[in-house]
Amino acid sequence: MLSAFSQAWRPWKTAPGVALLAIVAFALGIGSATAIVARMNEFVYRSTPASKYAAFFYAQLDAAGRHLRYLYAGHNAPYLLRAGGRSTVGSAPPEIEELSTGGTVVGMFPEMEYEEATVELCPGDVILAFTDGVPEAHNPEHEEFGEERLQLLLRQTAHLPANQISARLPTR
Repeated sequence: MLSAFSQAWRPWKTAPGVALLAIVAFALGIGSATAIVARMNEFVYRSTPASKYAAFFYAQLDAAGRHLRYLYAGHNAPYLLRAGGRSTVGSAPPEIEELSTGGTVVGMFPEMEYEEATVELCPGDVILAFTDGVPEAHNPEHEEFGEERLQLLLRQTAHLPANQISARLPTR
C-alpha cells in the first residue's frame, strides 16, 4: 500500500512536497536541518522560475530542556517575547527578539548555506511566527498594519492563549 501511494503521490515533484519531505527527514533524524534546507534550496532553485522562492521556518522544541532549535530562511523573522521581560531602557516596553539565524529565502540563489541556532526558553515565553501578509495587511483606510503594530499587539496579548493571540491578528 505504501509503495503504491508513494509512486502515485511523488511529493518530490513539487516545492511544497519537497518542504514536507524535508521536515519529515529532519524529524526522523535523516540529516541536519542545515543540510536538508540547503538541498531543498537547490531543488527549488532548479525547478521553479527565477521569480519563485519560499520563506521557511523550522523549529524543534525540547520541552524537557526548554530549548528551541530553529532555522529561519526568508523574511519576517519570528518574534520571541520573553515572559516578564523588562526593557533595559527604563519604562520602555519589553524587547522582542527576532529569531533570524538561518539564511536567505529558499530557491532564489544556488548553493546557499544555512545556519541553525538554539535559544533557551522560560515558562511564559511567546514565539510569534507569521507570514509577510500579517504586517502588510491593510485596514479599511488603506493603512498598513506594520511590524510596529504587530509587536505592540504581541506585547499586549502575550498573556493570552495562542488561539486568542491569533484571533487578534489582521486577516487582510
